[in-house]
Order: sequence, then structure tokens, then C-alpha cells
Amino acid sequence: MNKNQKKITNNWLILILTVLVSFTVLSSFMFVSNVQYTRASRENFDSLIKDQLKTFVKNEIDNRYRDIEYSLDRLYIQERLKIKEKINAIAITLNNDYSNSNITLEERRKLLVKSLESIDNDDEDYLYFAITPDGVTMRSGTDNNLAGTKILDLVDKDGVRFIQEMTKAVDEKEGVYVTYHWPKEKDGEPLKKTSYCKYLPEFDMIIATGSYEEDVEKLLKARTFSTIQQYYTSSTQYISIVDYDGNMLVHPNKDLIGKSTLNLVNNDGEVLHYMFMKELEDDGEGFVSYYFNLPESDIISGKITYFRKLDRWNAYMGMGFYVDDVEDRLQAYTQELIQQHYIDLLITILLFIISAILIFILIRRGLGLQKNYLNQEEIVYTKLFKLSKDGIIILDYYGAVLYKNAFVNHILGNSLNQYINGKGELTFANVKENVYQIDISEDAIFYVTIIKEDIVYHGMDSYIYFITNITDQYEERNELEKQASYDMLTGLPNRRRLILDFEDLRQHLPDFQTVTIAMIDIDYFKIVNDTYGHETGDEVLILLGKCFNQRLHHADKIYRYGGEEFVVVLYNTSSVDTGNILSQINIIFTQLAEKMIDQTITFSAGIFTQQIHDTDIEINDLIHEADGLLYKAKENGRNRIEIE
Repeated sequence: MNKNQKKITNNWLILILTVLVSFTVLSSFMFVSNVQYTRASRENFDSLIKDQLKTFVKNEIDNRYRDIEYSLDRLYIQERLKIKEKINAIAITLNNDYSNSNITLEERRKLLVKSLESIDNDDEDYLYFAITPDGVTMRSGTDNNLAGTKILDLVDKDGVRFIQEMTKAVDEKEGVYVTYHWPKEKDGEPLKKTSYCKYLPEFDMIIATGSYEEDVEKLLKARTFSTIQQYYTSSTQYISIVDYDGNMLVHPNKDLIGKSTLNLVNNDGEVLHYMFMKELEDDGEGFVSYYFNLPESDIISGKITYFRKLDRWNAYMGMGFYVDDVEDRLQAYTQELIQQHYIDLLITILLFIISAILIFILIRRGLGLQKNYLNQEEIVYTKLFKLSKDGIIILDYYGAVLYKNAFVNHILGNSLNQYINGKGELTFANVKENVYQIDISEDAIFYVTIIKEDIVYHGMDSYIYFITNITDQYEERNELEKQASYDMLTGLPNRRRLILDFEDLRQHLPDFQTVTIAMIDIDYFKIVNDTYGHETGDEVLILLGKCFNQRLHHADKIYRYGGEEFVVVLYNTSSVDTGNILSQINIIFTQLAEKMIDQTITFSAGIFTQQIHDTDIEINDLIHEADGLLYKAKENGRNRIEIE
């Protein structure tokens, strides 16, 4: 055996020995890692399951809580429709029976009262009453002593003049709803009640009936308890409801309903009800961990329960799970994980052996093909660069152009060098994150994105730039953004633009010390629309925007907030100065509007100024303050400006 053959043999022996050592080290490492991974996975899985179960039980409780709120709203809506239908049905019957009778108004009123008494006797759930438009009681469902009494100025415990509200039904063809406090029976405690009132012109009377919130609440409570009682049938996952005195209100085991829970204790002898109530003291909700018997068993298990207050019924809802259930799933997961790790280890060993054999083969083959690949690599790169739809530029670290494709020549021509600095960097104008502008001429502007990578090209450290032309997409997106931020009618920036501009303002706080918000509303604008039509109304809105744009400082802006409401934002301008500016514009606007239509049109405004000293201020807070002042201006007669 010659020396060369010995060297080759020794090299192969070293390679084989290296592979074997690597195989041994890798196998040992994988075994140890798998043991540690199994332990960590078990802990993570345990935490994950508990977190998932916690999320599940919390979501169940929260969903039932939302169901209650939704059901209450639905019941109120249904109840309002119900009393309206009853009154409308009575109105139709009365009109059919008496409106065409040749009797006096007084006689018809007596017949109406008599009919209501008859209906009242047949309807156990509702009481019917009648009043005249000037507030004289013709019939009271709860206190007959009020009959014939004028109670127009009667107020409930909150100071609501509800009889006056009821008489508004005279002007409302569809009737009115009135909410007030009234006792269910004479000398009883006033309860909140909503009545539907309808005016009958043929009788010159208002008839009404209503329902108490207390009755709706009782119906909601009964329905809720019944639904939850029937929905949850599992012995381990169910919702229970317990009142603050510890009495069971809802439970899958009907034998427990109505029973006291004060005899239920954990393994430390603590009464569970008191534990739950203590947890609910601060936040009204929370998780409680304790030990308790498994269902129908003497085995003690950890249990985690989520509770949430149900103050409207002086109770709380709870749902939980047993830790032993988690342990069973965890044990099964661990066994499966260990088994899978052994399979993975065996597969890895086989793959390692196969890979080692293939490596030996490929090393020999690769050495022979390496030169051919290197020779062809340049050809492939050149073809790919030429076929690319993107622009490709390769620069060395000193800014010299090593390669550029046809796309670059088409856009930049001979002007490429003016966009390259001495560090091999392109210096296109950046107009947005990763969007650059290339100005070839006044009529030729391109918008592109650029990807830059480090490469070795022809043995030189270089940069390669991939340039994508996005001109059409960028211009289209800018147009869409403009449409979304400006009012189509007046051309003024809209509410969305106002919020964006204010956010931009907060990024430049040193430039402005104060901001003044003026909330503007055109007075009696509905009359303009009703009298002259909506097209003329639109012209008035456009005129107002022009009056402000022609007279505001460049930095100040007017926005169309919605309908006939506008918001003006002024910087470093006091409330008084702003009031003077708005007063002058109001005069000009009124003069121009009178030339447009033969009617005086003015606007009212509320002005609020805020000293900006932090970034926590919200535009909605400022608008709310200005809107309150606008409302005050409206109340004080309109065509005026209220300042904070």
C-alpha cells in the first residue's frame, strides 16, 4: 500500500471515527434532552390545561351574565310593545263603538271610563287609567280618590312631572312612553314604571297602561334560573347560583335548590360560602382554589372555581373544575409524550446512519461536481437577473455599479449615479415606510420599494438592491385614503381626519401650548331642508365650510363632524379670541346665506380651550366639553357663542 493510499485510508478512518463519536454524543444528548423536555412539557401542559379550563369557566359565567343583560333588554322591549298593543287595541274598539255616536263629549268620556273599568276587571296583569289633556284624572288604576282631580303638576320621587309628560301624547300621533315612579297600590312604596299613553281625539282623552320594572325583573330572574338549571347537566361542570345568605338558587341537583350551603366546608373546615363571599368583596369576581370531595365520592381533590357577583338578585354565580380531572389528562399526555420521544429517538438514529452513508457518497460526488456548479452559477444568476420583473442593482461598498438590469436602465437611464453615495447606498427620497420616490421629470414620478442584501459578487463584498415599481398601487391607495378622510359634499376633512390630525398634534407638543375646540351647529337647519329642500341645505353646508376656510389661520382647520355639526380646531388661540373670530364669520355667513335664500341663517357654537402639557388628553374629551357649551348656547336662544 503506497503513501497516498494510506493517507486516503487514514482520512476515511478519521471521518468514520468522527461520525461514530458524533453519533454517540448526539444520542446521549437527545436522551438527556428528552427527559428534561418531558418534565418541562408536563409542567407546561399542566399550566396550559388549567389556564384553558379557567378561561372556559370564566367565559361561561361571563356569557351567562351577558345573557341576563341581553334578556333584560329584550323583555323591556317586549313589555313596551305589549302595553302599546293593548292600548292601541282598546283605542280601536272605543273608536268603533262610540266615535260615531250622536252623544255629547261628556257622555262619550263616561262610556270610555266605564269600558276601561270593564277591561281592568278582565285583565289581572295591567291597570288602565285615563286623563284629560289638561291633566284631570278621569280614572286611576290604583287610587280612585284621584278621579276628577287635576294632577298636572304631580311629581314623582325623582321630581319628574310625569303627568305633563303624558299630556304630550296629544301632539304625538303614535303616542308616548313615560317612565316614572308610582305605587302598585294606594299608599304603597313608589316603584319605577313605564306607561304607554295615547290620545283619542274623539273623546279628547288620554288612555294609558303600564308595567313595573319589578315585574319584568321577576320574570327575567325566573327565566334565567330555569334556563341555567336545564342547560348544565354535567356532574363536574355546571353553573350554580347562591344568594348572599348562602341559599342555593340554581343547581343541577334539584334537591339542593332552596337548601342552605353553609354546611359545605373544605378539608380545612372552612365554610365555602364565606370563602367565596370574601373573594367577591373587592372586585366582585375571582377564582378560589380549595379542596373538596369529588362528586359522589369520598376522595378529596383540589378544585378551582370562578365566581362573579349577581348584585341585581343579591347572589353570585360560580363554575369550577376538579384538579384530579386535569391530573388524569396530564398522565395520559406524559405517557404519550415519552412513547413519542422513544420513537423519535429511534427514527433519529436510523436517519443519522442513513445520512452518514449518504454523506460519504455525496462528499465524493460533490467534490467532482463542484467545479461544474461554480462555472454554471454565473450563467444562472445572469439569466435570473435579466428575467426578473424587479429592478436589480449591484454596488460595491464604494458606490461603483457592478451590475444593473434592463428595468433599472428603463427607469433611471444614465441618471443612476446621482442616487448613489460613496458608501454604496441608494439615496432615493423616502416618502413612507419602505416606499421611495424617484423624480425623473415633472411628468415622470415613480414610487418603489427596495430590498437590500449583502452578497459576494465576482469575489467582491457588495450590496444587491431589488427595486419593485408600486406607482399604480401607491397612487390608488393615496386616493382611497383621501376619500376616507374627507367629506364628499363639502370637501372638508371629516371626523376620521380630525382624530388623525389630533394624534399627529400630540407628537409635536412643543409646537403648540394650547388647543381650542369650537363645536358649531347651524340653527334651525331642519327648517331650511324642509322649506327649501335638501339641495339648498347642502349649499348652505358648503357655504359655511367656505366661510371658515377663507378666514381661518393656515394652521387652524374646520372639520365636518356630522350633519350640520362642524368642529373648528385652533392652536395657541384663547377662547375669547376664538369667540371674536367665530362671531365675525357668523355675520359674514348670515349675509351670504340671506343672498342665497330669503331667510336668516345663523349658527351657534361652544368653545373650549385646553392647556396641553401631556399626551394623555383625548380629542373626544375636548369635543365633549365644547358640545356641552354648544348645548348651552342652544338653550340660551341660539345664534350665540358660549365660552368655557
